[in-house]
Amino acid sequence: MDKKYFWKVIMNNGSSYIIESYISDAEKFLRSIMGTNSNNKTISTNDIKGGGNVIIMSDAVSSIEYNF
Repeated sequence: MDKKYFWKVIMNNGSSYIIESYISDAEKFLRSIMGTNSNNKTISTNDIKGGGNVIIMSDAVSSIEYNF
């Protein structure tokens, strides 16, 4: 069974989400949320710790905490 990692995504409005992901590398996770080009908006769907999902728009992200 693959290990899940937890990432705290903090939005511009102050809300935050604990995202479950199989991605362990910070740069790869950042690309999955923010995309690869800073000029484009990225929309991603993500699993929330404890159940449920959230859609994240890259231009609404304030910061991402890793090793959370």
